[in-house]
Amino acid sequence: MPDNEKMLLEGKEEFLASLEPVGHISLHNKGWFVARMNFLFQNENGNTGHLAGSGKDILKGKAESQELCEFGMPEGAICTIRADVVWGSGKSGQMWFKHESGSKRRANFVIAGTTLGNTLGFVSCDTVD
Repeated sequence: MPDNEKMLLEGKEEFLASLEPVGHISLHNKGWFVARMNFLFQNENGNTGHLAGSGKDILKGKAESQELCEFGMPEGAICTIRADVVWGSGKSGQMWFKHESGSKRRANFVIAGTTLGNTLGFVSCDTVD
């Protein structure tokens, strides 16, 4: 598991208080490939996990938004996106959030590049209608 997926929670209370609560994550694909959205998380007990998203192909120029609770994200878990690139290398988000069921807040990410060299970045948080 990459370093950014191994979270050391020293100063846990302060760290958790600084996280933006979200109920949704979106991915906009600006790359020359097909991407699929998945999620990484760490629960209150420090256990880490990976959740598969809808499995929908996100084509160049398209975006997909998913509600985290639909995929079994534990309430209060620290979470981020995992963008898998078909026939290429995937990326994990560097920005983490706190899952809050029912939250209308959405973390937006963008992935760009090619199958062999791509970048994933956090764009902003907004509110889902």
